[in-house]
Amino acid sequence: MNMDHARKMLRQALDNGLQLHGISANGKPAISFDYNHPGAEMSRRRFLATEGLVRELLRAAMIDECLNRGLPETLSLDSADHLLVAESSMPQARIH
Repeated sequence: MNMDHARKMLRQALDNGLQLHGISANGKPAISFDYNHPGAEMSRRRFLATEGLVRELLRAAMIDECLNRGLPETLSLDSADHLLVAESSMPQARIH
């Protein structure tokens, strides 16, 4: 896997309900999935199944996309926790 493949995977996920919120204070992308979109659950499963280098490249692609979109670069932990609480109240949702 290379960065081009990670960006392609990210674009597909964005087309299938992935939402980027910015970058948390600990340097990780804050994400959620729009479960009104029919492809959201499959995208979520693909993201959760990634590990190792693939996960790191995907994380880097998400951070790069957040920066390109001008999303917040240091979401407070309170904001990230709020997203996590909102997502965890949904049965299939997850932030990572």
